[in-house]
Amino acid sequence: MSQEKISMKVTRSSDFKLIYTTGAFGGLNPMEGHMIFYVDRLIPKIAEDAPGQLITESIERELQIEVHMSPQQFISMYNWMAHHIQRMEKEGVLVKKAESKV
Repeated sequence: MSQEKISMKVTRSSDFKLIYTTGAFGGLNPMEGHMIFYVDRLIPKIAEDAPGQLITESIERELQIEVHMSPQQFISMYNWMAHHIQRMEKEGVLVKKAESKV
């Protein structure tokens, strides 16, 4: 059986957008994985007892996008991210933190 090379063309969706995220949450079950990316913003307030000083009154968490995928793709993304983290730690760009027990 001969192997044919299949070409791939990368395009952007008409509603493609670039977002910045400060965090994500989600989960994985036997049917699918999902992640919700968000941005946290500090909402300042002028201090009454110290004019000109700002204090943080609240934090606004704006949900940006929710992504659903197969469990296999969820695991593949985990491996892809872990590979890049390990490479940067090896290069000394990132300092490895103690692993948390979830």
